[in-house]
Amino acid sequence: MMGKRGYAVAVLTAIALVCTPALGASAAPPTSTVDLREAVTVEGVRAHQAEFQEFADLSEGTREASTLGFRLSADYIEGLMKAAGYEVTRQPFE
Repeated sequence: MMGKRGYAVAVLTAIALVCTPALGASAAPPTSTVDLREAVTVEGVRAHQAEFQEFADLSEGTREASTLGFRLSADYIEGLMKAAGYEVTRQPFE
């Protein structure tokens, strides 16, 4: 059984370990998120949501894997990624 002093030492040790940075660790360089925050808008998000809902509506209300809604969603994303300059590879799965 641990006494008050032993408990206090254990708590202080745990705090010291959690609050002490690892040797050689350094903070990540500052990253600006301004461009990302300006690119992602409520209107843009809603437009994508509307597209996905349309795909679900065309597929009995679902975009579940192996349905038309899923295939339309995957095609939509592939098109967006290619338009943004990415090389897209799709892996089929069972």
